Amino acid sequence: MDAKKQEREALALAEKAEAAVAEANNSLAATLAKVSELKKEHLVEVKSLGTPPEAVKITLAGVVILNTDFIKKVGEIIVTPVKD
Repeated sequence: MDAKKQEREALALAEKAEAAVAEANNSLAATLAKVSELKKEHLVEVKSLGTPPEAVKITLAGVVILNTDFIKKVGEIIVTPVKD
């Protein structure tokens, strides 16, 4: 009886894992499609910015604030304050 229960749990876990992999593959495909649209001029423009514009700094600060709980949970993202 325990073996059947474990089998059902394993199958359910496998289905969840397969769904997660499928979602990750879809995200990867979408990301690669967007990356393929990049042109050299885009990279040159980003590289030419000595420091990011104020709007970019504010936007990124907002992203960090919105993801603070995730960052604390995962613990893999290193956030280092930048001194102006």
